[in-house]
Amino acid sequence: MCHDELMMMLYVDGELDESRRRELDAHLSECGRCGALVAALRVETRVLAEALRDAGAVSAEAGAALLPVYAAPSKARVVAAVAMSAVSAGILRLLVESASVPVASWLPDWLNPFQPEGLATLLFSAVVYLVQEGEVIMSSLVTTAGLVALGVLALTALSAVGRVRLRGGPVSLMALSVLVLATPVDAMDVRRGPATVTISADQTVDDTLVALGDTVQIDGIVTGDLIALGRRVRVRGTVMGNLITLARDVEVDGSVEGSIVQFGQTVTMRGKTNGNLYAFGQTISVPSGGAVGGNATTFSETTTIEGAVGTGPVGWFSPVAAPTVQTAEFLAEAGYLWHGDYNDTDLPYALETPKGRLVAIAHSDFTDNRTLRASPRDFYNAYKDTFDYLYKHEAPSIINLTVHAHFGGRPLMSAMLHELLHYMKGFSGVWFARHDEVARWVLKQN
Repeated sequence: MCHDELMMMLYVDGELDESRRRELDAHLSECGRCGALVAALRVETRVLAEALRDAGAVSAEAGAALLPVYAAPSKARVVAAVAMSAVSAGILRLLVESASVPVASWLPDWLNPFQPEGLATLLFSAVVYLVQEGEVIMSSLVTTAGLVALGVLALTALSAVGRVRLRGGPVSLMALSVLVLATPVDAMDVRRGPATVTISADQTVDDTLVALGDTVQIDGIVTGDLIALGRRVRVRGTVMGNLITLARDVEVDGSVEGSIVQFGQTVTMRGKTNGNLYAFGQTISVPSGGAVGGNATTFSETTTIEGAVGTGPVGWFSPVAAPTVQTAEFLAEAGYLWHGDYNDTDLPYALETPKGRLVAIAHSDFTDNRTLRASPRDFYNAYKDTFDYLYKHEAPSIINLTVHAHFGGRPLMSAMLHELLHYMKGFSGVWFARHDEVARWVLKQN
């Protein structure tokens, strides 16, 4: 078996161990291709050595001056790093143990930093990191801590004057402080219960909701973000913002318009999110029927994905633009957003079917394959003239550019498409949109 060039370079430089060198000696005696490569590398090495010798040797002192000098961290910095790590670990432990929700009791061992082994590892890693990263990171930590402290003081002041009721213990106060600094919301609804916090199916929370309890169950609608902390979190309703959870068991059976960030021992995503899924847990699953519109990033011992991740097809154009009378109904039933077989109007419109609505979009009058036996310039001229007329006389209007991958993807047509788009971009008020973006805009207007 032939080896790669890197292995051959190590061989030429004498960097291989004895057994590997003998193995390559045997191989080179039989392989002319590898022998030629080794000969070429030896010539290259010799030429490079001669060039460096001709340029003049660099003294050891001069070479050393070019290298970065390692400066051992000062004792003060090491002490500060150790102290900060110890204090941070102590504060974190105090917060968790004093919380009304017994977080430490249900954290899995692999996630629990308060076991002796986990705490030692965390402390050692923090010390090494803080010492190596230096003063820049330390200053950033101090700044962040200061901001969090300001948030805590502000919430404490509000609590003192009776504007915000805070009974969740240090963990609740810490979570709210971070939210004040990190979540751009106009209002925030904080709900806490010793047993269960429930938003029933007939309820709508018109704010960002922070829920803390042994069990958090959302059957209704949350128009903002949902931040839930508890032993078990279950979302069967609708969250129109992002979902952030910290719980032993997390179940999403409803829908989330934004992204999901989940921390839990068991995370189950049977519902739907239009955004991304970031899940940290021991067992993470997206069963059949679950859907993640964006990306799914998981950190777990076991991850099982049987549902859909990513965006599926949302539009349809029939071969040779020849639909049947049932096509639109079938597409609406399947959840499609637009149908491109229509030429009964110049502008897209919402089409009602017995199975739901979708948007009818006219297909192109002049496609790239019509110019294959003539001049590619005809494609440019046809659409340029149409664009000039519509821009001057008919606003709003739409131009559907159809380019086939096996026709328009070739240099002759690609050049015309590039020139055409460059021309259109020179005009103000022109929207370059995909079919699904046009369809969503039409549905919002109706």
